Amino acid sequence: ILLVTRVSLTKKEILEELFISPSYLNKITKKLNIFFSSFDFYILNENGQYRLAGNEFNIRLFSCIFLQDSFQDIEWPFSDVSNASIPSFLPDKLLNTTYSESSTQGQLKDIFFAVLQTRINNKQYLFSPKSKLIQSFFSIISENISGLLFRKDNRFFFLEKVDEICEADYFYFMSLFFIPDIISKESKINLGQIFIDSKHPFCFLSREILGVSTSIFQKKMSTHEQNLFIYYLTLFNALYALVGESIMDFTKLFIPPLTYHSDINDEYIN
Repeated sequence: ILLVTRVSLTKKEILEELFISPSYLNKITKKLNIFFSSFDFYILNENGQYRLAGNEFNIRLFSCIFLQDSFQDIEWPFSDVSNASIPSFLPDKLLNTTYSESSTQGQLKDIFFAVLQTRINNKQYLFSPKSKLIQSFFSIISENISGLLFRKDNRFFFLEKVDEICEADYFYFMSLFFIPDIISKESKINLGQIFIDSKHPFCFLSREILGVSTSIFQKKMSTHEQNLFIYYLTLFNALYALVGESIMDFTKLFIPPLTYHSDINDEYIN
């Protein structure tokens, strides 16, 4: 929790806040690094400073999911970002529109912005995707929901131009998951139609899956239903391309794996 709400802590700070010994800190650091390895990041101890290092996108994604699950309607977990300061970083469109969001959705939105602010303020930037497919998909997203990033007067726009553009691309994409109300249902339907018309491989795969699903279940969808299906599925395809096999570990953060015990031991059960 300490390392996902702050960018770095000294060894002394961790020992005092957790009331643990140095030997136990080493022990839990090793255990956590085994756990984090499947998410492609780790705890780095550099000159007595502990921080999360590795895949920055996965660090942000993990932080948002983990904190939302751990702090539902409980006290605000960030010490360097106040809950009251979050509205100053929200897009004007989101502030000026009344949404029927639940308290859980509202808190997820606040956590998303707090994680973003914490990482960027401490210069933990995202790198442009190496995959040309992801780069081109980000372009489709940004071209169609531009103008929804941040208020122009906030501190994130003091980034160097290259970092700003890269952060903007990832923000557009992540906001569709963590701030679903940032675009209306009508905009999602329209974006779904854009995906249907696009030749991008992520969009093509979504159309193929829709065709197979329709054939198997023999259910005729309305145009709006098809567009929404394509919209959500294409976003998932892009997310899978970004995180790869880690997608299963991220899924487990939402849905713990099922376990069972049976005293029956025969060939059929085995």
